[in-house]
Amino acid sequence: VNRRLRAQLVAIGVALVIALVGGVVALDQRGQAEQERRIATARELASASSANLADDPELSILLALEAIDTTRAHREAVRPEAIEALHQAITANRVLQRVPGVGGAVDWSPDGSVFVTEGVEESGLVDIRDAETGDSVLTFLGDEVDINGVAFSADGRRLAVAGDEGYLRVFDARTGEEVAKLGDPVAPVRGPSFSPDGSRVAAGWQDGNGIRVFDVDSGELVSSFGDNDALTTAFSPDGGRIVVPNVRDVGIVVADVETGEPVLELDDRGDYVNAVGFSPDGRWLASAHDDGTVRIWDATNGDLRDTLSGHTSNVPALDWAPDSTRFATVGADGTAQVVELVEGGVRVVLTLSSRDSRNGLFGVAFSPDGDRLMTGDAAITAVTVWDVSPLGGAELANFDSVPFARGSGTFTPEGELLVSVPGGGVAIWDIEEGSPRLEIETQAVLDGDVYQMALSPDGELLAASSGKLPVDLWDAETGEHLRSVAPQGLDAFVNDLSWSPDGEHLALGLALFNTDDTLGTTVVVDRQGTEVSRLVEAPDVNLEAAIFSSDGRSIVTSQVSARHDPAHSGFGVWDWREEELDGEVRAHPLDIDADPVRPRVAAVHEIEGSAEVWDLDREEPIATFRSSGSLYAVAFRPDGQQLAFAGADGTIGIGDPDTGEQQLVLRGGQSSIGNVSFSPDGTRLASMGTDGILRLWVLDLDELIEIAKGKLTRPLDDDECRQWLHLEACPTL
Repeated sequence: VNRRLRAQLVAIGVALVIALVGGVVALDQRGQAEQERRIATARELASASSANLADDPELSILLALEAIDTTRAHREAVRPEAIEALHQAITANRVLQRVPGVGGAVDWSPDGSVFVTEGVEESGLVDIRDAETGDSVLTFLGDEVDINGVAFSADGRRLAVAGDEGYLRVFDARTGEEVAKLGDPVAPVRGPSFSPDGSRVAAGWQDGNGIRVFDVDSGELVSSFGDNDALTTAFSPDGGRIVVPNVRDVGIVVADVETGEPVLELDDRGDYVNAVGFSPDGRWLASAHDDGTVRIWDATNGDLRDTLSGHTSNVPALDWAPDSTRFATVGADGTAQVVELVEGGVRVVLTLSSRDSRNGLFGVAFSPDGDRLMTGDAAITAVTVWDVSPLGGAELANFDSVPFARGSGTFTPEGELLVSVPGGGVAIWDIEEGSPRLEIETQAVLDGDVYQMALSPDGELLAASSGKLPVDLWDAETGEHLRSVAPQGLDAFVNDLSWSPDGEHLALGLALFNTDDTLGTTVVVDRQGTEVSRLVEAPDVNLEAAIFSSDGRSIVTSQVSARHDPAHSGFGVWDWREEELDGEVRAHPLDIDADPVRPRVAAVHEIEGSAEVWDLDREEPIATFRSSGSLYAVAFRPDGQQLAFAGADGTIGIGDPDTGEQQLVLRGGQSSIGNVSFSPDGTRLASMGTDGILRLWVLDLDELIEIAKGKLTRPLDDDECRQWLHLEACPTL
């Protein structure tokens, strides 16, 4: 009996162990399955984020944040595609402000302090709002039926309002008191505009009732232009002419305000003209049409300069930027476009859209400084203010710099940023304060912009050049010019400047000219500018870069054959004190950087579009990265754990230099990228575009998430939660 009992107990124990093991395995499999599901969900959300960039960048931010949180909330690794999607969404999103409950027609006051829009549809209300806060500062009845158009006078004191009742009204913009009630109610009124001096006001009466111009103070009719159906009016900058669109059998007429006589006839008898506008300098006239086109005319002779087909449906409004080089349009397709005049034509530089614009946009206005654009949606859902400045679309910050400036974007030991300033000079930016700590005036010393610069490792000395010898040294704490360095007997371009790790020596990478065969030379000087050594490359070998190795014992130079012979291209390793070439590696390097920690160097190849990490001791590559285009720049993180490389396609790759695994791709704008640089702690990256814009990227995920949240004006709505998160309603916070 005891044996049977013991056997039964053993059997039960074995069964329990098997069940326990089976349960653990089942739990592990279930956990693994759930983890794989979360990874799939994160990837799906990241893909959706990227897919919505063009239509609604703010939605892209929301979806990228969800993609990150899907795995991060379970203490699992964040998917690289989710991080990349968030970087993309932040830089694509240009929304600065969203003011709900208003929309339609809009205009900015001349001083930029307030903007005007129409209130709830068919309320007839005019709503003046604070431009910074979006709060309403004045609301009054502008029309008995509905508002169709609003316009400030040039001094901001008066406001013209056109509406369905059929009158053109002028109000005191500070009090809302009616100043004038003009015309008669034969048809709805649209497209109000003031003459530049504010003494006259014009509008168009629908149904063929023409344009009328009134004296504001007396209310008298100055002139009228019949035989046209006008939704828009525009005075010339001198106030002497006015545009009359949709003239039967003619097209667009520019007429004398006083006499009504045509001055120009623009052969435009195609689709209906919805909006017109003179450029502020009076050189150009833009017209927006029902067929989605915008046409640019020479305002002096009426010649058609260009036709832009950027919208898929009618374009109800346009506005010129104050500098006369850009104009903006809005379409019933729900997009706003910023267009730039370029040599020989025009090009779209920005396309803007959001959830609020899905029902179409109706109104548009540039801010007085031209850096912001305001749009009003046709459904009176919201007024949106967009950042349309050249430095807009920043992740942390964008800076105006000198195109191709090598060293612009270098970080100080404290994490501040060096910026080569257009027009001459160098600024050291305190990134956290958002202002320059020091501005070094170089114009009195250097002839032109600073194209090469390098900061000593201790942050005390700044070496800079305008591209040719001499190289000058400044005190980076005070901005004082210390000395000029001009190696004897050399006439050369300065292609690179590099400090030794201990900051005691400076290498000048030079490309000599007016010589028979010697092209590439590196000159090493001490902190006093005294020449210590001179490294002369082989004949017909040019030099693009010269850098110190991590231990400071060697200088590595990029050797580029002047005859484009691969057999004579590569990089050389020099014992710079002995002026001897210790070794050469045959490659095709354009830019190089030394690992700050280990004896290795990274080189990017313009032709192959690859970045390679080389072991200097073994003289062999240990990792290779590929790009879709030519590569121009490379940089190690200060701890040597990551490598950044960038080039012609405008992207920045970041990878592991030990394995060659690419970890992240940043898309740095429309231009090529010539320089990249890590901050001392490796949490930020600067990239210098050939467009002259220096972009500052955030590599710390927590900081990136905070930046993203700071750019949001709304959460996901229930429809979006159903579509993307597969929830019946969004979770309540």
